[in-house]
Amino acid sequence: MGNFRNTSRIIAFANSEDGRPHLLRAVRTAAAASYDGRIEGAYRAFVDHRMPQLGWAFFTKILFFTGNRGAADPRCLIFDSRVDSALPTITGLSYTLGRKSEQTYNRYCLVPHHTTFALSTMSRSR
Repeated sequence: MGNFRNTSRIIAFANSEDGRPHLLRAVRTAAAASYDGRIEGAYRAFVDHRMPQLGWAFFTKILFFTGNRGAADPRCLIFDSRVDSALPTITGLSYTLGRKSEQTYNRYCLVPHHTTFALSTMSRSR
């Protein structure tokens, strides 16, 4: 479990006059897209409804937990600083979210799904 360092910021933003509707709009839009498997659309919802001091580590966790776990399609994954620093070592690839972040996040979410599918197909064919 994390250290809750963003908790006070989230509460302060949500309690501000414009914050609550803004936060609800972002979460509802992103959650619906995440559940439907629209990875880029889910990520885009948070880009379009940017919240001060709340970055991709915060909202990719929301995307992960609002995804449809029963679907066979790729779904949103958590992307935080630990994942960002570990991926180049493990995979040799970098998925640092910067410009074109929706496409990068989508690629990051698709690679494990396709790799898992390929490996399961190979093991069944033996």
